[in-house]
Amino acid sequence: MPEYGDLLEGSPFCKTFLKKFAEIPGVAKYLHSPRRFPPPDEAYVREVKEATF
Repeated sequence: MPEYGDLLEGSPFCKTFLKKFAEIPGVAKYLHSPRRFPPPDEAYVREVKEATF
């Protein structure tokens, strides 16, 4: 789960849950489809901060 970095390192149960959830056939299909938005990059985060603060 590269989009989470080391965020889940201290939460093994959450890490396991997300891994198993992502393996559910329908979820896996969606996660690999073009319908899924990519994780936000720095430019997107900066744009949202400017728009909301």
